[in-house]
Amino acid sequence: MSALSAGRPVASSTPRLALAGAMILAVAVVGVLVMARQGGRIAPLPGAASRPRIVVTPAPSGCAFCPIQMPTYAELSAPSDNVVWVLVQGEYLARSTDRGAHWERRPLPAWSGQAPPLEISFIDDHQGWLLAVGDQVGACSSQSFALAHTTDAGATWTQLDVKGISELQCKEGISFTDSERGFISAWDENHSPAIYRTTDGGRTWAASQPLPDAPGFTTRGNDVVLLPGGVRAFGPTLLVRVFGQGTVDAHEYVYRSTDGGVTWSYR
Repeated sequence: MSALSAGRPVASSTPRLALAGAMILAVAVVGVLVMARQGGRIAPLPGAASRPRIVVTPAPSGCAFCPIQMPTYAELSAPSDNVVWVLVQGEYLARSTDRGAHWERRPLPAWSGQAPPLEISFIDDHQGWLLAVGDQVGACSSQSFALAHTTDAGATWTQLDVKGISELQCKEGISFTDSERGFISAWDENHSPAIYRTTDGGRTWAASQPLPDAPGFTTRGNDVVLLPGGVRAFGPTLLVRVFGQGTVDAHEYVYRSTDGGVTWSYR
């Protein structure tokens, strides 16, 4: 060993400096990715674990809708004659069991980073789902998302381990027709949309065939596309309202499915 040590040439510092620089750069890149995921914006990494995550579900305090400054926006879910849920500006969830005469504020989960945009769908006075979406990439070429479920009117929320929904395209229009069947629309600015369906309460999903163009409307990209809304069930028949976006004389259409949402046709 001493002979080998004595006969070994003096090592240059250049490779060691290069290695140190590479290590520093690697650490910096990892740090940037971690900060991007933990910050207010969700890192646009298709296929990565970048979707919104529930941190905790705090109990609400104060009145049902304060402090809320007008004008604002709200989303309704009315599963029965008497029960109405409302999500105001994506921050305040409230329930009425007397057709809106009185309202009770219900808990919403707190999310990692900046609170993501939310949509709701309830099937009664206690069971419902939340769709949380991350930042869209480009012309809705991809978008992270998360799905949460409650069976106790929001007192607790469980984030589902969703399988079958691609991060490709933007997601919206969540609608559950019962405790097992649900739908989420997926679209982008350059292709025909599809509608995902589940039959196990939101854990596994499958995409429909792309929706065909309506008479007089041609999907041609550059934001001239069809945008489906929430699905409604009338027995075995499913109906969805579809908006033809991007034309001067924009129209709304109705599409129907009689095979559980596998295919859709213009009505």
